[in-house]
Amino acid sequence: MKLLMLAGTAEARALAAKLDRDGRIDLTVSLAGATQSPLPLEGKLRVGGFGGEREQEKFIFDNGFDAVIDATHPFAARISARTSDICRGLAVPYLGLLRPAWQPGPGDDWRSVATEAEVAEEVAQDDVVFLGTGPGSLDAIGPLDARRVLCPVVMIDRPAPPAGDRVETVDQALDWVNRL
Repeated sequence: MKLLMLAGTAEARALAAKLDRDGRIDLTVSLAGATQSPLPLEGKLRVGGFGGEREQEKFIFDNGFDAVIDATHPFAARISARTSDICRGLAVPYLGLLRPAWQPGPGDDWRSVATEAEVAEEVAQDDVVFLGTGPGSLDAIGPLDARRVLCPVVMIDRPAPPAGDRVETVDQALDWVNRL
């Protein structure tokens, strides 16, 4: 079986190791190229975007993949939707490997918004905000007028912090939460 896996997560790495173990699967693992130094992955590695929907469709068709597994990060919604549509059009089986959603715990005050641009409307000046997001959302969220913003951006390579916000590492954020 010839399989394409869109990767970039720990789950993808673990699945690739299991799929490539016995040699029955001809595995190609694709990374977007957003990470400067990705950890090693089993299978044939390709790095970089596809160049758009038509080019991705051509890549899947020309390489004769029997199936596609989407094990990208949950914040990679655009590539997931596009890949699902392409696979449906090509009649290629598509599997999305999804992480379970975070669930609020006791004492949490979660606020959901429909778009990143709406985040600022939910934040008051004296709030302490724990903002869970991906790197592609920071520009759309923009600066927040809060007392403190903890933003453990889920990614490997650390971005420059957004202007005006206080952004801390995951370890610093967790340490702070534990001291509350």
